[in-house]
Amino acid sequence: MEGSRAVKCLALGARAVGLGRAATDEDPAAGLTRLVDCLSFELRLLISALGKYQPAALGLEDLWPHPAPAAGPSTAAGLPGLLPGAVHGV
Repeated sequence: MEGSRAVKCLALGARAVGLGRAATDEDPAAGLTRLVDCLSFELRLLISALGKYQPAALGLEDLWPHPAPAAGPSTAAGLPGLLPGAVHGV
């Protein structure tokens, strides 16, 4: 997962993001460690560029274009290109 996607997920309220296993294919002993180190560095850069210093401080105001507040139980409401109840990308 790219750091920018992780930051967007966190700004939308996610409490965790997934990591791919591609880094472990080439070097099983240290690949995951390097992946986490690189992602951690990228997240710190991206979050600080937004003027925030903790992932928990991220919010909808940090996304562009600013999504409209959700109008009901679906978090996809108000996000361009997403339809509530639809299945998107796998």
